Amino acid sequence: MFSVEILTEGIDLTPLQIRAAFRQIGYSQVPTGDMQMPPVGCLKLWVFTLISRLKFLDPEQRTLLAEEMIPELSDLANRVLANEVQTPMVVIADSRYATWHPHTGWLDMANGSSVTAPGHPALETVAFNLAVLFWRNHAACTEIIRRKAHRDGNPSD
Repeated sequence: MFSVEILTEGIDLTPLQIRAAFRQIGYSQVPTGDMQMPPVGCLKLWVFTLISRLKFLDPEQRTLLAEEMIPELSDLANRVLANEVQTPMVVIADSRYATWHPHTGWLDMANGSSVTAPGHPALETVAFNLAVLFWRNHAACTEIIRRKAHRDGNPSD
C-alpha cells in the first residue's frame, strides 16, 4: 500500500487527468495525500497512466479503453502479488482492437463494440505486461519513500 502522495509524485498527468483517474477507479474526488491505496487501486491508477500515454490512440479510444478495462482489474493486483498470474497482458491490434487479462474477446475501439476477434489479421500489435507494470511502479514508489526518508534524516538503510 502506498499513499496517494507517493502514487502521484512524478506522475505525468495534469490535475484534470489525475481527477479523471481517481474517478475512474471509484473515487468521487482525488483522495487526500496521506490516504493509503490498496494494491488494486495502485494497479488501476498505473494502468490509467499507461493508457493516457498511448499517443498512437485517439483521446476517445484512450477514454473508452480505460472505461472498459479498469473495472475488470479488481482481482488482478492481488493475483499478481500472490504470483498466481505471471503475464497478464493488454494487447492493442492495429490501433483499433484491444484485449486484456481477464477480458475475453476484443474491444473494437472504433465503435465500442465487443467482438470475438478483429475483422482481419493484425498488421501491428502492441502488448504491455501488467505484472511488470505493477512491479516496476511498486519499486519506483518504494524508492520515492526511501529517498524521502533519507532526505528527512531517517535513512532506512
